[in-house]
Amino acid sequence: MKAKERAVFCRKLPAVSVRRGFQVIYIGDEFCERRLPDPETFGGALKYCEANSLRLCLATPCLTDSGIASLAGLLETLRETRAGCDIVVNDWGALRLLENRPAGLEVWLGRLITPRHCQMPDPGHAGTPPMNKRFLAFLRTQRITGLEMNSLHTLAAHRSALAAAGFKTSLHSPFVFLAMTRCCPCLG
Repeated sequence: MKAKERAVFCRKLPAVSVRRGFQVIYIGDEFCERRLPDPETFGGALKYCEANSLRLCLATPCLTDSGIASLAGLLETLRETRAGCDIVVNDWGALRLLENRPAGLEVWLGRLITPRHCQMPDPGHAGTPPMNKRFLAFLRTQRITGLEMNSLHTLAAHRSALAAAGFKTSLHSPFVFLAMTRCCPCLG
């Protein structure tokens, strides 16, 4: 399976120089809401990406009420700049917040949620469990662009069904996350 685009995860922009061959810059964090950018940093990242012909993708984790409020502020920044952006959602509350999303915002279901709905077969089981049609219909009603995968095996098992349903897929490599915790290493 050949990659169609390459992305890099950055903590701060433009402090990092993005090598040639990358088309997407991820900011934010999939695991800690304390690492979401503030509106000023987010606005700067949008401008940086626009000036360098890169696409920006905001990664979001599971969120508390405070995290939802922070995300709402970032969406206001996005509305004000009218820049194109993608967002990776790993929280159903964040998805609800995006019902009235700004134009040009593509929403991806993150790899913390996707495995719950894209199961791999049990060892020794022939074939792959089919995609749940109700789940695919739900994704359509939520205007989801694509699903992020955590494993090459899961992507290979479901890629054709998702493509046939009109969804894009992406794979994070080489990292695979199997568990999440409420223990936050960002607390001081």
